[in-house]
Amino acid sequence: MYAEAKRLFESSGDDENAIWALSHQADLYRQEGDTSQARSLYQDALERFRRLDFSHGIASCLHDLGGLEAAEGRLAEAQRLYRQSLRLYGPQNLSDLPRGLESLAEVAIQCGQPQRALALAGAAAAIRKRFHVRTMNPARRVEVERKIDLARNEAGGEAAALWMKGWNMSPEETIEYAVQGGDDTWKTS
Repeated sequence: MYAEAKRLFESSGDDENAIWALSHQADLYRQEGDTSQARSLYQDALERFRRLDFSHGIASCLHDLGGLEAAEGRLAEAQRLYRQSLRLYGPQNLSDLPRGLESLAEVAIQCGQPQRALALAGAAAAIRKRFHVRTMNPARRVEVERKIDLARNEAGGEAAALWMKGWNMSPEETIEYAVQGGDDTWKTS
């Protein structure tokens, strides 16, 4: 259906929605476990969004490609792609910001950085709460929460302070913290 939707959008001159259909088709391949085809379609969509200079679409594709890299254990590349995605989304795109932060938190957990993961997850939770951001994939959120709970246990007594560190960041500070990759870039509001 997505291939047909893409064709119909293209025939009507609606390039943006044609590319979104391509990206959603990649999502299906990813869910079916065909990461090679998913990667190829995400990369195609990314290049097409770049030609349109559509930053939201570019950011979405970068995030999706980051997810493929993380799933295959290429954490440095996943982190790089997630950070690029967050830069493009920016603080004004509050609906996608928590998802990107949580993805970086998962990479931090995989890299043995539970403290960083908790600050990122706290920031994501604060944005969801303050700006009433809905969860689009409840099953995914359960998976992320389970990993964050493990990070809390690993961080021990400092877990609440780390969570509150992220919670108290503004969206701008959160993005700066996330893309720079270190505690030394965090400053209080």
